[in-house]
Amino acid sequence: MEAVVRLAKLADVDAIFKIRTSVQENHLSEDQLADMGITPEAISQAISETPFGWVSQVCCVPVGFSRVAI
Repeated sequence: MEAVVRLAKLADVDAIFKIRTSVQENHLSEDQLADMGITPEAISQAISETPFGWVSQVCCVPVGFSRVAI
């Protein structure tokens, strides 16, 4: 089983939201995220403009992500 951490890409946006809304601790729904301005469009724009963060994947399947806001 190969684990990889790499820079996030536009193709990861759906997986990022699926992962974020599936957690049990600190859970936020898509509606709650949208109320905070965190939408697929906003994340796509962030990825397009600057290095956004990282995606961890196992066997080519995204399983987590991380972002540092400065």
